[in-house]
Amino acid sequence: AAARADIDWSFVDPAYLYSTIHAKMAYLSDLERAEVYAATEMAFHAHDGQKRKSGEPFVTHPVAVAGILADQRMDHETVIAGLLHDTVEDTDHVTFDSIQERFGPAVRRIVEGETKVSKVSSSVSKQVPGEGPADVANADLQQMFLAMTQEVRVIIVKLADRLHNMRTLGSLKPEKRVRIANETLLVFAPLAKLLGMYKVKNELEELAFRWSTPEYHAETARWFDELSKRQEPVVRSAAAELQALCDEDEFLASACSLVEVQPRAKEFYGVFRRAG
Repeated sequence: AAARADIDWSFVDPAYLYSTIHAKMAYLSDLERAEVYAATEMAFHAHDGQKRKSGEPFVTHPVAVAGILADQRMDHETVIAGLLHDTVEDTDHVTFDSIQERFGPAVRRIVEGETKVSKVSSSVSKQVPGEGPADVANADLQQMFLAMTQEVRVIIVKLADRLHNMRTLGSLKPEKRVRIANETLLVFAPLAKLLGMYKVKNELEELAFRWSTPEYHAETARWFDELSKRQEPVVRSAAAELQALCDEDEFLASACSLVEVQPRAKEFYGVFRRAG
């Protein structure tokens, strides 16, 4: 974190920030990408002077969130909301009204809803599991989040926000890392699964597992590596047998020149949970 704090970040401007996500948005129209660029400028000026714990300009966070949303091929309103999701709560330069005036009611609705969800998330993360009313059931938390809005894009932006925070968790104090990781496993990974965002869910679980219980994560990784090595000959044998069958069959030989077997590995956290 200290090394990043010493970096000269003067090269970070709206054009640079936009360039980091531009290629991800090829599916959007020229007009929609122009609107995203305008939102990048608004976020840059709103967060001017703010820093992350790592020392990076704070605006790099909402831009990364927008990039995650673009990876999910979300519409341009959701990408814009990702760029602006912290501008009202964390700055004095932007209001919900000014967002609506520039980008329309849909973007305002998403940003406003995400701000409310963030406040709930913050209060939940400060609770200690197992201590009376603070021990909130997983299903109750999911319903609390989903009931707060009829706009599912609010939750999608929040998931992208949490994913980037999990990717950059190393700059925080150990106790805070553990608390955020546990909250991610309790609330956000199940929400991602609920929405069918399995790639996001798997990465959230992997990162949260690594930070919440690093010793169990390391043990699972070692066991997984040993198991993979033991199963490798079986995979090679299956591939060779299938290749031979294809080569011997005239129809299969014409349709399939090469057999490749790709073993599907279950995620570390899923393996750990099944192991009990």
